[in-house]
Amino acid sequence: MKRQSTILRLLFFGTIFSILLAACNYQATTENELENLKNNLFKKTTDISELPIYADPPSLDYEDVKKGIFLFQIDSIEREKIKKYRNELEPFIIQRIDSGYSWVYLAAYLHYESAVPKIKDRLLKCDKFYGWEGGDYQKIERYLDDEQYCYQMAYISAIEYITGKPILKAITLTDHENSYLKNKADKCIECDEDALAFCWARWLLEKLTKK
Repeated sequence: MKRQSTILRLLFFGTIFSILLAACNYQATTENELENLKNNLFKKTTDISELPIYADPPSLDYEDVKKGIFLFQIDSIEREKIKKYRNELEPFIIQRIDSGYSWVYLAAYLHYESAVPKIKDRLLKCDKFYGWEGGDYQKIERYLDDEQYCYQMAYISAIEYITGKPILKAITLTDHENSYLKNKADKCIECDEDALAFCWARWLLEKLTKK
């Protein structure tokens, strides 16, 4: 009877040891997998083909983002890992939003609500004017076409995809932000250098406030 009790205790502790060992091995494997993913995803590179998502707003790819279509440059295995560790990767991806549209699109793909304020900030500071050929640039309306603001449209599409709302409902301008845009927008009245300097603000203000 004593021997039987001893055997049972050994079996019990052996089972506990196996469970603990398996848990440690799983944790180590998970940590290694995440670390390898971070190293691959966030490595320093100047080659845009090594970024997670192809992003080129002048190609109007933001229209695809609106529909949840993303042109990945990583394989499906890597994408599944990104989804698996979306919470762990979140602060690192948010941190890189300033460095390129690939990260903006990736934040949108992963539906990071925390990215919206950062993307909004980028949108309000984006004064780029693309300047498509064609159209009558003697008319101020040509400076207010959506296609001229493809970089801003990329930010807008990302915000709309994350929130599931049109931009008018997705974000709200503070009084300071509204005044900042209005002061610039009011100078967009002539088809001269001021059109390039200020019409982006008029266009954006209409996008964010026009009902």
